[in-house]
Amino acid sequence: MKGASRLIMDNEAYNRVYSYYMQDFEKEIENGKKIMDRILSTRVGMTFRSMIDFSRFRKFREKSLSALGDRMLSVGLAKDTVIPAQGIADTLRLSSGRKAGRIEIWDFQYNYSHENPFPLYKTAEKKLVDNSFMKLISHAAAFLI
Repeated sequence: MKGASRLIMDNEAYNRVYSYYMQDFEKEIENGKKIMDRILSTRVGMTFRSMIDFSRFRKFREKSLSALGDRMLSVGLAKDTVIPAQGIADTLRLSSGRKAGRIEIWDFQYNYSHENPFPLYKTAEKKLVDNSFMKLISHAAAFLI
């Protein structure tokens, strides 16, 4: 994830948040902050920690993702620079080489971003955006049925 975006947070804020979770976060847990330890030692907490840093709790993460099997569908957008599609694919690729769930990478035929995947247009592109939105929602609904 590259969370630096003028609509999300600037580079300085992103770098600080990233640094905290990659370095300081685990130190705080180790230093025995009781409430933090209780929260983050639960299954949900372990899941959160395993997704922040791929070297942390790898076996736990992969076992959890494997258990989801085909119950998970991930759609990444080719032009998304905040959560790049390749990052999604890398996250869901297990060390065995298998993938956890289905992973698809889509690229809409109009200008879009992570923050605004379905922009409002008053031009002919409006139909492209509407169709892309309907395609994604229909695809998600069909997957759930």
